Amino acid sequence: MLCLASPLQAIGAGENPVGNAGEVAAAAQQANSPNVVVNPADVIIHGAHLPPINNYGQELLAFNTLVGKDLGILHWYMGWAFTPNAWQWLPNQLNAQVPEDRLPQMMITWIPEGRNCRVTPPDQQDTTGQITSLYDIADGHCDSYVRLIARKLKALPFTFLLRFAHEMNIQDQSWWVGHYNSDPQLYINAYRRLHDVFASEGVTNVQWVWSPCVNSWPEDEWNSIDNYYPGDEYVDWIGLSAFNYAKWHSWPWWSLTDMFDSDMWHHALPTMQCHHAKPILLEIASVEGTRPTDGTKAAWILDAYQKVDLYPFVKAVVWYNDYDYGNPSAADFRIAGGSSAESDPFHEGYAFSLPSGTGSWTNAYRTAVARDKYVSQAPLLEDITPPATLCGGEPTVEVPSAVLAAPGETATFRLSAVGLPTTADVLLTALPPGVTSQMSQEYLLAPWDATQIQLQLSSDAPLGPHTFNLRLDYGSGVYEKLVTVAIVNEVHRVLLPFVSITN
Repeated sequence: MLCLASPLQAIGAGENPVGNAGEVAAAAQQANSPNVVVNPADVIIHGAHLPPINNYGQELLAFNTLVGKDLGILHWYMGWAFTPNAWQWLPNQLNAQVPEDRLPQMMITWIPEGRNCRVTPPDQQDTTGQITSLYDIADGHCDSYVRLIARKLKALPFTFLLRFAHEMNIQDQSWWVGHYNSDPQLYINAYRRLHDVFASEGVTNVQWVWSPCVNSWPEDEWNSIDNYYPGDEYVDWIGLSAFNYAKWHSWPWWSLTDMFDSDMWHHALPTMQCHHAKPILLEIASVEGTRPTDGTKAAWILDAYQKVDLYPFVKAVVWYNDYDYGNPSAADFRIAGGSSAESDPFHEGYAFSLPSGTGSWTNAYRTAVARDKYVSQAPLLEDITPPATLCGGEPTVEVPSAVLAAPGETATFRLSAVGLPTTADVLLTALPPGVTSQMSQEYLLAPWDATQIQLQLSSDAPLGPHTFNLRLDYGSGVYEKLVTVAIVNEVHRVLLPFVSITN
């Protein structure tokens, strides 16, 4: 799980970016006041990684009961060596043990280790101990194995988020291209090959997650995050991972914004919002503070789940509920116990509060995800995919500068805005004589929304260019633009011929 894997300058002696635990808890409690979520884009899917065990469905239900809200995304890892049948084992347990209306989406991190596609038949487990080569994946030597996985997932009645070769931009991962040819195009070619094989099999229940570490290490120009992006047509979600290790790696105590939105790591989260119009999934976790300059894990949790509101493209937060690399001697990121090292083989499928005695980690997490904004039922992907990028603090507004119309006709145009902090009122003023307006809705919902605007022209509307004012008032700011309506005698519309070519 080693993300943020480089030596960094300290934040400052005695600085506690999380703040007072009581103040943060009070803020979280105030934010939990009842509200009605109207816009499907104004939600965050509640997710967590739970280490797989037998009776995985019972484990999920026990965790849901403990934290007071059902998971909308359940995350686990699969190595390349697993046989295709193994990919159905956990989903089948969930299907058998969890009511249909409480089943989450399933995110699988697919690690390219443990199978040599040139040696091992695709339906047998690898025993050579060799890691999977990105060259073999990109060159198609693993296609038969990948095709079997695609067919297995396609046959299951669930939605999967497939996260291939996560944190590909840090040297700790065996699939980092610095171990190959130091060319991120190799990773891109392997990622696209998998995507294309799934597409050729007609798989429609898999969403693709491209998930770099929040920082690249080493920070060489060739190794920058953007160089690994496979392309919009290959990516459904952008994932970003960061963990507050604190003393475990002799690092400062980092808050969520320290990791995702600071000079240390080039403001990775707002940069992603500016570069790609994609929903963002955060994988986060924290250890308990032990040094005088540290905060507490409970306060970190409350603060992090509030700070996410600052980033409108974040549509899922997945907590890594385990020890680092599943090793009880390593950093403890858990907010609930039950699986992994505490699993009782005779009583599998349970959960308990942590840490022992106070349960403050579990209690903080329960409070953090209790808000209506954190949902268990994932909206449709298209409803949470931003229509445009967002650069800077002001909303991105898209509206034409000019509209063409003729007397007695109706002209229609679209107004959209991305990054709205609150509901925005839409107002048109100073319309030309003989022109009236009608909108599909006279407001835009946060964080993004659109409305269709019709300009209805009377038969005696005066010819010529005329301007009117479009105003978008979103509480903390106002967007205004002069729009020209060019009224002409006749609008000529040209229909291009449709040509069909068949091989």
